[in-house]
Amino acid sequence: MSIRIQENRAVIDETFLEAHKDICAARLGSMITAIARHQTKPSIQAGYKTQFSRPIHRLKAIIKNEASLRSGVDYEITRLRALPYVSYFLVTPDNLPDSPLSEAKLDWSVEWLVGHTQPITTWDMVYNRRTSPFSLGPYWVCFPVRSLMIGAIDGFAAIPEHDPSALARHPHHSVDPRHGDWCWGEFANIVVGLTAEGDIPGLFGIMHAFLTRYYSDSVLVHIYALDFARGLPL
Repeated sequence: MSIRIQENRAVIDETFLEAHKDICAARLGSMITAIARHQTKPSIQAGYKTQFSRPIHRLKAIIKNEASLRSGVDYEITRLRALPYVSYFLVTPDNLPDSPLSEAKLDWSVEWLVGHTQPITTWDMVYNRRTSPFSLGPYWVCFPVRSLMIGAIDGFAAIPEHDPSALARHPHHSVDPRHGDWCWGEFANIVVGLTAEGDIPGLFGIMHAFLTRYYSDSVLVHIYALDFARGLPL
């Protein structure tokens, strides 16, 4: 008997894909400029060429709409749909979200690349094992397009659907001035690297992984302070 794998058919808006391609073009341009800038320093230039070889190949395939098993727009779409998200879309100042997301404290004067997750269960990983699970509901993971264009992580946001206007959004993410913004922990270098490479599916994937865990000994906000968090049995 054959086994049928159910694919997650997340809805991906066409404007999201257009913005994705623009971001890839911007990151590609930055890498090529960085290599060219060191023409008089061959050893440094060689280092950049090695560092950027794989992302440049991937970005060029996306921009040129190349079709292959491991690169190009179709491959990026497959990667996005393999993640536990229900939709991806672009928010612009002229096209604000017609949903509770509009209640979130975000700068709606800029464009946002947004992914809407399936319901999130987060686990305490303080002893490197999963304990104390909590249901947080779905999230909107939001990236400012202008930050992605320049390879910066400024303004990244994760908005809980069950309380979009909350200042405390996750044990390691808060916009309350008393707490800080993000506590990336072990995710910091990965997030920075994926952003620099313009790897949008990778970013949405690592953000989902981030939301599904917390460390109770180093939180910005205690899990019990999140009004929308619901404890689950082990």
